[in-house]
Amino acid sequence: MTSLPFSVQEQSALAPPLSAGRHSVDPARMMARFVDPLGVEREVPWLEAAGEQALEECLPIQQFPVLKGRRTAPGWWWSATDRRLVPYGFKAMRTQVMMLDHDPRVVALACRPVELLWHGRGGRIITHAPHLMARLADGSGLLADCVGPFGAGRRLVRRAAHLEAAATAAGWRYRLVGPPPRVVTANVRWLAGYRHPRCAGGQAG
Repeated sequence: MTSLPFSVQEQSALAPPLSAGRHSVDPARMMARFVDPLGVEREVPWLEAAGEQALEECLPIQQFPVLKGRRTAPGWWWSATDRRLVPYGFKAMRTQVMMLDHDPRVVALACRPVELLWHGRGGRIITHAPHLMARLADGSGLLADCVGPFGAGRRLVRRAAHLEAAATAAGWRYRLVGPPPRVVTANVRWLAGYRHPRCAGGQAG
């Protein structure tokens, strides 16, 4: 089992690195689409975006719709790391945002700030916006997709192999992250409450 990138997630169902094999897409041919902090949509080569763009400061590239029957609607998580509200799309995404926010190696985070584009078989354009992006203290980045307790579906697994290749080429990481144990989630959520500005100076409100 490979070592995990985040100390808090050492008890999480984190998938090991994937292998794209001989069908891997050349990361140099991948494009990245994002909406910069001024609200301007841009599309540049992925390696350029990863090396020069502060993607953690970009707006979500996709909206988070309210889906009928889903128990958790989109919302906002107060990030003590970023000192701002971070929008999330669903419960699993919120949990992983919370876990990343707690990890000392994470200096900034965002949900779906970038979409990668590449050509699949037959020239068809494939797009994928990873659920999470985190900036690490060493300057590198992490892209991650949330999966359920039973793992990822076939389509996500196929795409994940290409995303891992793209991340590696940029000096980043890509992972599929599953739900942490309930006790870990509960403890981190409890601790997160004390990192909110309302608790500053010992004044809880």
